[in-house]
Amino acid sequence: MEVAPSLSLAPELREAICDAAVRLMKAVHYVNAGTVEFLVTPDGQFYFIEVNPRIQVEHTITELVTGIDIVQAQIRIAQGYALHDPEVGVPPQEKIETRGYAIQCRVTTEDPENNFVPDTGRLLAYRSGGGFGVRLDAGNAFTGAVISPHYDSLLVKISTWGNTFEQAAAKMLRTLREFRIRGVKTNIPFLENVVSHPDFRSGQYDTSFIDTKPELFVFPPKRDRGTKLLTYIGNVVVNGFPGLKKEKKPTFPPPRVPKVPYDTPYPEGTKQILDREARGSCGGSATRSGFSSPTPRSATPISPFSPRACAPTTSCALPRRRASWLPASFRWKCGAGPPSTWPCGS
Repeated sequence: MEVAPSLSLAPELREAICDAAVRLMKAVHYVNAGTVEFLVTPDGQFYFIEVNPRIQVEHTITELVTGIDIVQAQIRIAQGYALHDPEVGVPPQEKIETRGYAIQCRVTTEDPENNFVPDTGRLLAYRSGGGFGVRLDAGNAFTGAVISPHYDSLLVKISTWGNTFEQAAAKMLRTLREFRIRGVKTNIPFLENVVSHPDFRSGQYDTSFIDTKPELFVFPPKRDRGTKLLTYIGNVVVNGFPGLKKEKKPTFPPPRVPKVPYDTPYPEGTKQILDREARGSCGGSATRSGFSSPTPRSATPISPFSPRACAPTTSCALPRRRASWLPASFRWKCGAGPPSTWPCGS
Protein backbone atom coordinates (compact mmCIF):
# COMPACT_ATOMS: atom_id res chain seq x y z
CA MET A 1 0.00 0.00 0.00
CA GLU A 2 1.12 3.53 -0.76
CA VAL A 3 -0.15 6.94 0.37
CA ALA A 4 0.52 10.47 -0.84
CA PRO A 5 1.22 12.69 0.94
CA SER A 6 2.07 10.76 4.09
CA LEU A 7 0.23 11.70 7.29
CA SER A 8 3.28 10.58 9.28
CA LEU A 9 5.54 13.31 7.89
CA ALA A 10 5.51 16.93 9.00
CA PRO A 11 5.43 19.44 6.11
CA GLU A 12 8.92 20.67 6.96
CA LEU A 13 10.34 17.14 6.90
CA ARG A 14 8.62 16.40 3.58
CA GLU A 15 10.11 19.55 2.03
CA ALA A 16 13.58 18.60 3.27
CA ILE A 17 13.29 15.12 1.73
CA CYS A 18 12.10 16.53 -1.61
CA ASP A 19 14.91 19.12 -1.65
CA ALA A 20 17.49 16.39 -0.98
CA ALA A 21 16.12 14.32 -3.88
CA VAL A 22 16.28 17.28 -6.27
CA ARG A 23 19.86 18.16 -5.23
CA LEU A 24 20.95 14.56 -5.71
CA MET A 25 19.50 14.28 -9.23
CA LYS A 26 20.93 17.65 -10.26
CA ALA A 27 24.38 16.65 -8.97
CA VAL A 28 24.50 13.59 -11.24
CA HIS A 29 22.86 15.44 -14.19
CA TYR A 30 20.00 12.99 -14.23
CA VAL A 31 17.58 13.26 -17.17
CA ASN A 32 14.03 11.87 -17.30
CA ALA A 33 11.80 10.29 -14.65
CA GLY A 34 13.16 8.45 -11.65
CA THR A 35 12.44 7.57 -8.03
CA VAL A 36 14.54 8.48 -5.00
CA GLU A 37 13.89 6.52 -1.81
CA PHE A 38 14.67 7.52 1.77
CA LEU A 39 14.12 5.92 5.18
CA VAL A 40 12.79 8.08 8.03
CA THR A 41 13.71 7.23 11.62
CA PRO A 42 11.52 7.87 14.69
CA ASP A 43 13.63 10.91 15.65
CA GLY A 44 12.79 12.68 12.38
CA GLN A 45 16.03 11.97 10.53
CA PHE A 46 16.00 10.56 7.01
CA TYR A 47 18.57 8.49 5.18
CA PHE A 48 19.11 7.79 1.51
CA ILE A 49 18.37 4.23 0.31
CA GLU A 50 18.51 4.10 -3.49
CA VAL A 51 17.58 5.63 -6.84
CA ASN A 52 15.44 3.72 -9.30
CA PRO A 53 16.04 5.17 -12.80
CA ARG A 54 12.46 4.45 -13.81
CA ILE A 55 8.85 4.99 -12.85
CA GLN A 56 7.77 2.79 -9.98
CA VAL A 57 4.45 1.13 -9.32
CA GLU A 58 3.29 3.85 -6.92
CA HIS A 59 3.52 6.67 -9.49
CA THR A 60 -0.29 6.67 -9.81
CA ILE A 61 -0.91 8.41 -6.48
CA THR A 62 1.76 11.03 -7.28
CA GLU A 63 -0.14 11.74 -10.49
CA LEU A 64 -3.44 12.01 -8.62
CA VAL A 65 -2.24 14.60 -6.08
CA THR A 66 -0.11 16.67 -8.48
CA GLY A 67 -2.11 16.41 -11.71
CA ILE A 68 1.06 15.59 -13.68
CA ASP A 69 1.06 12.71 -16.15
CA ILE A 70 4.46 11.22 -15.29
CA VAL A 71 4.29 8.45 -17.89
CA GLN A 72 3.59 10.92 -20.70
CA ALA A 73 6.23 13.31 -19.36
CA GLN A 74 9.02 10.73 -19.50
CA ILE A 75 8.13 9.84 -23.09
CA ARG A 76 8.15 13.51 -24.12
CA ILE A 77 11.50 14.06 -22.40
CA ALA A 78 12.95 11.05 -24.23
CA GLN A 79 11.77 12.70 -27.46
CA GLY A 80 13.91 15.74 -26.67
CA TYR A 81 11.50 18.14 -25.00
CA ALA A 82 12.61 20.11 -21.97
CA LEU A 83 11.07 19.47 -18.57
CA HIS A 84 9.07 22.71 -18.54
CA ASP A 85 8.02 22.74 -22.21
CA PRO A 86 4.25 22.90 -22.80
CA GLU A 87 4.42 19.44 -24.40
CA VAL A 88 5.68 17.98 -21.12
CA GLY A 89 3.55 20.09 -18.80
CA VAL A 90 5.73 19.94 -15.67
CA PRO A 91 5.85 23.34 -13.90
CA PRO A 92 8.98 24.64 -12.16
CA GLN A 93 9.84 22.90 -8.90
CA GLU A 94 8.70 25.81 -6.70
CA LYS A 95 5.27 25.84 -8.38
CA ILE A 96 4.49 22.15 -7.99
CA GLU A 97 1.65 21.76 -5.50
CA THR A 98 -0.30 18.84 -4.12
CA ARG A 99 -4.07 18.72 -3.80
CA GLY A 100 -5.89 16.25 -1.58
CA TYR A 101 -4.76 12.75 -0.64
CA ALA A 102 -4.38 9.52 -2.57
CA ILE A 103 -4.03 5.86 -1.57
CA GLN A 104 -2.93 2.91 -3.68
CA CYS A 105 -3.63 -0.77 -2.99
CA ARG A 106 -2.20 -3.60 -5.06
CA VAL A 107 -4.62 -6.51 -5.42
CA THR A 108 -2.63 -9.71 -5.87
CA THR A 109 -3.30 -13.45 -5.81
CA GLU A 110 -1.33 -13.79 -2.59
CA ASP A 111 -2.95 -15.65 0.30
CA PRO A 112 -2.66 -13.63 3.55
CA GLU A 113 -3.67 -16.69 5.57
CA ASN A 114 -0.72 -18.64 4.17
CA ASN A 115 2.13 -16.18 4.65
CA PHE A 116 1.18 -14.38 1.40
CA VAL A 117 2.10 -17.35 -0.79
CA PRO A 118 0.93 -16.63 -4.39
CA ASP A 119 -2.08 -18.64 -5.50
CA THR A 120 -2.58 -19.94 -9.04
CA GLY A 121 -5.55 -21.00 -11.14
CA ARG A 122 -8.23 -19.61 -13.42
CA LEU A 123 -10.36 -16.60 -12.60
CA LEU A 124 -13.94 -17.88 -12.58
CA ALA A 125 -15.40 -14.43 -11.97
CA TYR A 126 -13.99 -10.91 -11.94
CA ARG A 127 -15.85 -7.71 -11.13
CA SER A 128 -14.15 -4.47 -10.17
CA GLY A 129 -15.33 -1.34 -8.38
CA GLY A 130 -15.17 2.23 -9.62
CA GLY A 131 -16.56 5.74 -9.30
CA PHE A 132 -15.35 9.31 -8.98
CA GLY A 133 -11.84 9.49 -7.58
CA VAL A 134 -11.10 5.82 -8.30
CA ARG A 135 -8.38 4.76 -10.74
CA LEU A 136 -7.80 1.16 -11.82
CA ASP A 137 -4.59 0.01 -13.53
CA ALA A 138 -5.38 -3.55 -14.54
CA GLY A 139 -2.96 -6.37 -15.17
CA ASN A 140 -4.08 -9.99 -15.61
CA ALA A 141 -7.55 -9.25 -14.28
CA PHE A 142 -10.42 -10.58 -16.37
CA THR A 143 -12.79 -13.52 -16.25
CA GLY A 144 -11.09 -16.62 -17.62
CA ALA A 145 -7.54 -15.38 -17.04
CA VAL A 146 -5.06 -18.08 -16.00
CA ILE A 147 -2.77 -17.03 -13.15
CA SER A 148 0.48 -18.98 -13.45
CA PRO A 149 3.35 -19.24 -10.94
CA HIS A 150 5.78 -17.97 -13.58
CA TYR A 151 4.60 -14.37 -13.65
CA ASP A 152 3.81 -11.52 -11.28
CA SER A 153 0.79 -12.13 -9.04
CA LEU A 154 -0.50 -8.55 -9.45
CA LEU A 155 -4.08 -8.39 -10.73
CA VAL A 156 -4.94 -4.70 -10.52
CA LYS A 157 -3.76 -1.51 -8.84
CA ILE A 158 -6.47 0.54 -7.12
CA SER A 159 -5.81 4.23 -6.55
CA THR A 160 -8.33 6.49 -4.81
CA TRP A 161 -8.30 10.26 -4.30
CA GLY A 162 -10.15 12.54 -1.90
CA ASN A 163 -9.94 16.06 -0.52
CA THR A 164 -9.05 14.55 2.85
CA PHE A 165 -7.25 11.37 3.81
CA GLU A 166 -10.43 10.07 5.45
CA GLN A 167 -12.33 10.48 2.16
CA ALA A 168 -9.61 8.70 0.19
CA ALA A 169 -9.60 5.83 2.72
CA ALA A 170 -13.40 5.55 2.64
CA LYS A 171 -13.36 5.34 -1.17
CA MET A 172 -10.66 2.68 -1.04
CA LEU A 173 -12.59 0.56 1.45
CA ARG A 174 -15.77 0.84 -0.61
CA THR A 175 -13.95 -0.08 -3.82
CA LEU A 176 -12.28 -3.10 -2.23
CA ARG A 177 -15.64 -4.35 -0.97
CA GLU A 178 -17.16 -4.01 -4.44
CA PHE A 179 -14.61 -6.38 -5.96
CA ARG A 180 -15.68 -9.95 -6.71
CA ILE A 181 -12.82 -12.27 -7.65
CA ARG A 182 -13.44 -16.03 -7.70
CA GLY A 183 -11.18 -18.94 -8.61
CA VAL A 184 -8.03 -17.82 -6.78
CA LYS A 185 -7.29 -16.38 -3.37
CA THR A 186 -6.47 -12.68 -3.10
CA ASN A 187 -5.17 -10.25 -0.49
CA ILE A 188 -8.36 -8.12 -0.55
CA PRO A 189 -9.50 -9.14 2.98
CA PHE A 190 -6.11 -8.10 4.34
CA LEU A 191 -6.22 -4.76 2.49
CA GLU A 192 -9.71 -4.09 3.88
CA ASN A 193 -8.44 -4.64 7.42
CA VAL A 194 -5.50 -2.29 6.88
CA VAL A 195 -7.62 0.51 5.41
CA SER A 196 -10.14 0.13 8.26
CA HIS A 197 -7.54 0.15 11.04
CA PRO A 198 -7.59 3.31 13.19
CA ASP A 199 -3.79 3.54 13.25
CA PHE A 200 -3.70 3.62 9.46
CA ARG A 201 -6.44 6.25 9.34
CA SER A 202 -4.50 8.45 11.79
CA GLY A 203 -1.07 7.93 10.21
CA GLN A 204 0.37 6.23 13.31
CA TYR A 205 2.22 3.38 11.59
CA ASP A 206 5.76 2.39 10.63
CA THR A 207 7.60 -0.60 9.14
CA SER A 208 6.55 -2.77 12.10
CA PHE A 209 2.85 -2.09 11.59
CA ILE A 210 1.95 -5.51 10.14
CA ASP A 211 4.12 -7.48 12.59
CA THR A 212 2.58 -5.80 15.63
CA LYS A 213 -1.07 -5.88 14.55
CA PRO A 214 -2.32 -9.50 14.55
CA GLU A 215 -5.89 -8.27 14.11
CA LEU A 216 -5.04 -7.52 10.51
CA PHE A 217 -5.12 -11.27 9.85
CA VAL A 218 -8.57 -11.92 11.32
CA PHE A 219 -10.89 -12.44 8.36
CA PRO A 220 -14.63 -13.18 8.33
CA PRO A 221 -15.60 -16.49 6.70
CA LYS A 222 -16.46 -16.22 3.03
CA ARG A 223 -19.97 -17.30 2.05
CA ASP A 224 -19.52 -16.96 -1.71
CA ARG A 225 -23.27 -17.32 -2.22
CA GLY A 226 -23.30 -16.18 -5.84
CA THR A 227 -20.74 -18.71 -7.05
CA LYS A 228 -22.40 -21.53 -5.11
CA LEU A 229 -25.79 -20.71 -6.61
CA LEU A 230 -24.43 -20.55 -10.16
CA THR A 231 -22.57 -23.83 -9.65
CA TYR A 232 -25.77 -25.52 -8.46
CA ILE A 233 -27.82 -24.17 -11.37
CA GLY A 234 -25.17 -25.22 -13.87
CA ASN A 235 -25.02 -28.71 -12.38
CA VAL A 236 -28.81 -29.11 -12.59
CA VAL A 237 -28.93 -27.83 -16.16
CA VAL A 238 -26.19 -30.20 -17.31
CA ASN A 239 -26.81 -33.29 -15.16
CA GLY A 240 -30.51 -32.97 -14.39
CA PHE A 241 -32.34 -33.36 -11.11
CA PRO A 242 -34.22 -36.29 -9.52
CA GLY A 243 -37.74 -36.24 -10.89
CA LEU A 244 -36.84 -34.24 -13.99
CA LYS A 245 -36.33 -36.20 -17.18
CA LYS A 246 -33.32 -35.39 -19.29
CA GLU A 247 -34.12 -33.66 -22.52
CA LYS A 248 -32.10 -32.13 -25.28
CA LYS A 249 -31.09 -28.64 -24.27
CA PRO A 250 -32.53 -26.14 -24.77
CA THR A 251 -36.14 -27.30 -24.75
CA PHE A 252 -39.05 -25.00 -25.39
CA PRO A 253 -42.76 -25.91 -25.39
CA PRO A 254 -44.45 -25.58 -28.77
CA PRO A 255 -46.12 -22.18 -29.18
CA ARG A 256 -49.90 -22.06 -28.90
CA VAL A 257 -51.19 -20.30 -32.00
CA PRO A 258 -54.95 -19.63 -32.08
CA LYS A 259 -56.72 -21.03 -35.11
CA VAL A 260 -58.55 -18.04 -36.55
CA PRO A 261 -59.47 -17.66 -40.24
CA TYR A 262 -57.57 -14.85 -41.90
CA ASP A 263 -60.75 -13.26 -43.28
CA THR A 264 -62.34 -12.91 -39.81
CA PRO A 265 -62.52 -9.29 -38.49
CA TYR A 266 -60.56 -8.49 -35.36
CA PRO A 267 -62.69 -9.08 -32.24
CA GLU A 268 -63.67 -6.08 -30.19
CA GLY A 269 -61.71 -5.33 -27.05
CA THR A 270 -62.27 -3.30 -23.91
CA LYS A 271 -61.70 0.03 -25.65
CA GLN A 272 -64.36 -0.59 -28.25
CA ILE A 273 -66.84 -1.68 -25.57
CA LEU A 274 -66.21 1.47 -23.53
CA ASP A 275 -66.46 3.70 -26.61
CA ARG A 276 -69.72 2.15 -27.72
CA GLU A 277 -71.64 1.68 -24.51
CA ALA A 278 -70.08 3.20 -21.38
CA ARG A 279 -69.42 6.65 -22.81
CA GLY A 280 -72.50 6.55 -24.95
CA SER A 281 -74.69 6.32 -21.85
CA CYS A 282 -73.56 9.79 -20.67
CA GLY A 283 -74.96 11.83 -23.50
CA GLY A 284 -72.43 11.41 -26.29
CA SER A 285 -73.21 9.88 -29.62
CA ALA A 286 -71.71 6.39 -29.87
CA THR A 287 -70.42 5.21 -33.22
CA ARG A 288 -68.71 2.05 -34.32
CA SER A 289 -65.47 3.90 -34.94
CA GLY A 290 -65.44 5.74 -31.62
CA PHE A 291 -67.17 8.41 -29.54
CA SER A 292 -68.03 11.93 -30.64
CA SER A 293 -68.74 14.22 -27.72
CA PRO A 294 -71.51 16.80 -27.92
CA THR A 295 -70.86 20.51 -27.88
CA PRO A 296 -71.19 21.95 -24.33
CA ARG A 297 -73.78 24.64 -23.75
CA SER A 298 -71.29 26.90 -21.98
CA ALA A 299 -69.64 29.59 -24.13
CA THR A 300 -66.26 28.81 -22.52
CA PRO A 301 -65.31 25.16 -22.93
CA ILE A 302 -64.31 23.48 -19.69
CA SER A 303 -62.34 20.26 -19.60
CA PRO A 304 -64.26 17.45 -17.95
CA PHE A 305 -61.04 16.60 -16.08
CA SER A 306 -60.54 20.07 -14.54
CA PRO A 307 -61.51 20.77 -10.90
CA ARG A 308 -64.17 23.26 -11.99
CA ALA A 309 -65.79 20.84 -14.37
CA CYS A 310 -65.79 17.98 -11.87
CA ALA A 311 -66.95 19.99 -8.88
CA PRO A 312 -70.63 19.04 -9.08
CA THR A 313 -69.84 15.41 -9.84
CA THR A 314 -72.66 13.49 -11.38
CA SER A 315 -72.54 9.71 -11.56
CA CYS A 316 -73.39 8.20 -14.90
CA ALA A 317 -75.20 4.92 -14.97
CA LEU A 318 -73.51 2.05 -16.75
CA PRO A 319 -75.41 -0.45 -18.85
CA ARG A 320 -76.41 -3.40 -16.69
CA ARG A 321 -75.27 -5.95 -19.23
CA ARG A 322 -71.69 -4.63 -19.07
CA ALA A 323 -71.40 -3.99 -15.34
CA SER A 324 -70.17 -7.52 -14.59
CA TRP A 325 -66.71 -6.98 -16.12
CA LEU A 326 -66.09 -3.64 -14.36
CA PRO A 327 -65.06 -3.16 -10.68
CA ALA A 328 -67.91 -2.52 -8.28
CA SER A 329 -66.37 0.84 -7.26
CA PHE A 330 -66.03 2.01 -10.85
CA ARG A 331 -67.98 5.24 -11.50
CA TRP A 332 -68.09 7.57 -14.44
CA LYS A 333 -67.93 11.29 -13.67
CA CYS A 334 -69.41 13.90 -15.91
CA GLY A 335 -68.72 17.61 -16.16
CA ALA A 336 -70.67 20.50 -14.71
CA GLY A 337 -74.16 21.01 -15.98
CA PRO A 338 -76.65 18.46 -17.13
CA PRO A 339 -75.04 15.05 -17.83
CA SER A 340 -76.44 15.06 -21.32
CA THR A 341 -74.24 18.01 -22.30
CA TRP A 342 -70.82 16.76 -21.20
CA PRO A 343 -68.60 13.81 -22.16
CA CYS A 344 -67.50 11.54 -19.38
CA GLY A 345 -64.08 11.85 -17.71
CA SER A 346 -62.42 9.42 -15.37
